[in-house]
Amino acid sequence: MTALARRDGMIGVDFVGTRYDMGNKLGILQATCEVALQHPEVKDEFRNYLKNLAKNVIKSGANSKPLWEIPPERLLYVTPRPCAFPAGP
Repeated sequence: MTALARRDGMIGVDFVGTRYDMGNKLGILQATCEVALQHPEVKDEFRNYLKNLAKNVIKSGANSKPLWEIPPERLLYVTPRPCAFPAGP
């Protein structure tokens, strides 16, 4: 990197905040949840959704099937109302 910086130059950013690894599935999911929990239009409903999801995971038991294998009728869903995200600049 030093050689490239000397040859081509380099720009650095002093970043303050949480960094998510968008190169893997977990990082993408973490970032999505964080943004949803802070978004004024969906944060309350998304928080309720996560709470209900966590309750169902606990209710299903530690030795049961993975969540994606649980029949839908055993899960409690909170369906958020449709919302439109504002267009970017």
